[in-house]
Amino acid sequence: MILETTEPREAEHSWLARSWRSFSKLEQLKELLLDQTLIREIPSFIGSLTKLEKLSARYCASLVGLPDSIGGLVNLSTLVLSGCVEIAALPDSIGSLVNLRCLSLRRCHRLRWIPNSIGKLKLLTQLDLIGCPCLEELLPQMGKLEQLKKLPPHQTMMQGILSSTGPLKKPEMLSAKDRKSFLILLTQLNLTGCLRLVELPRLGELEQLEQFLPDRTVTCSRLEELPLQMGELKHMERLRLDKTMIRSIPLSIGSLTKLKTLSSMDCELLVGLPDSIGGLESLLTLDLSGCVKLAALPDSIGLLVTLQFLSLGRCYRLREIPNSIGKLELMIQLDLSWTTIMELPESIGDLQNLEVLDITHSSIKEIPDGIGRLKELKVLKEL
Repeated sequence: MILETTEPREAEHSWLARSWRSFSKLEQLKELLLDQTLIREIPSFIGSLTKLEKLSARYCASLVGLPDSIGGLVNLSTLVLSGCVEIAALPDSIGSLVNLRCLSLRRCHRLRWIPNSIGKLKLLTQLDLIGCPCLEELLPQMGKLEQLKKLPPHQTMMQGILSSTGPLKKPEMLSAKDRKSFLILLTQLNLTGCLRLVELPRLGELEQLEQFLPDRTVTCSRLEELPLQMGELKHMERLRLDKTMIRSIPLSIGSLTKLKTLSSMDCELLVGLPDSIGGLESLLTLDLSGCVKLAALPDSIGLLVTLQFLSLGRCYRLREIPNSIGKLELMIQLDLSWTTIMELPESIGDLQNLEVLDITHSSIKEIPDGIGRLKELKVLKEL
C-alpha cells in the first residue's frame, strides 16, 4: 500500500493533520509520501509502521525533526528529507534503520550534526548532504559505512581539508583503521561547489575511486594542488580539474593506467605537464583548453597511443607541439585554435584517423605537405 498526500501547501489543520491517528492502523503501508506539506512534526506512532519501506517528507518546510520512534521502521530503505529547512539534527535512533540504503538530507539548511549511530547503517549506499551549509563535520563512525558509494559534499563543509576518508573538519580524529575502511567502495567523488577547498590530502586509500568530478559550472576554484600520491588511485577513469588553481600535476599521474579522461580546462595557472603523462596508456581525452600559461608539451605526449581527442584551444602561450604527436594514430580531433603555434610538424600527416583539425586564430602561417596524407580529415578550420 502506498499513501501519497495530494494537497501541498495547505493549512496546518488540513485532512492530513486531522488524520494522523488513523495512519497508525495502516499496518501494510509500504510508502508514505508527505512531500511539500506544512506538517510540523511526524507523530511517534510512525514507528509502528514496521513494513514501511519509503518515507518521503521532501520540502516540508515547517518540519522541525523526526521522532525517536523512527528507529522502529526496521524495513525502511529510503528516507528523503531534502528541503526540510528547519531540521537541525537527526535522532540517535536513526542508527536502528538497519535496512536503510538511501538517506537524502539535501538542502537541510539548518542541519548541524549527524549522530554517531549512523555508523550502524551497514547497508547505506547513498548519503546526500549537498546544500547543508551548517554541517561542520562528519564523524569517525561514518567509517563503518562499508557500502557507501556516493557522498556528494555540500558547498561549505569543505572549509578545512578533505581527508582521505571524506570531508572532515578534523581528520586526526580517525584511526588508521578507520581511514582504511571509510568509503572503501567509493567510486565517485564529486566536489561540486566546494568553493573554499584549497588542497586535497592523500586519497590513495579510496581504492575503488573511478571518477573525480567537480562540476564545470560550480568548481573548486581555490584548489591549488593535488596530493603527490594521486597515482595510487589505480581505478581512476575520469579526472576533471577544470577551473582550479593548480600549477602542476604530480609525477604520479603516470601510474593511472586506467585513466580515460583528463580535463584541466581553464586552469589558468597550470604551466606544464609532467613527462610521466606518457604512462596514461588508456587515455582517450585530454582537455587543456584555456590553460593560458601552458607553453609546451612534453615529448612523452607521443606515448598516449590511445588518445582520440586533444584540446589545446586558448593556450595562448603554446608555441609548438612536439614531433612525437605523429605517433597518436588514433587521434580523431585536434584543437589548436587561439594558440601561438607558428608551424605544424611534418609528422602531423601520420594521424591517419584525424577527422577534425582546428587552427583558427592560431599563428600558423603554412600547412605542411604531410597534411595531404590525412585521408580521414573531414573538417579543417583555419582563419
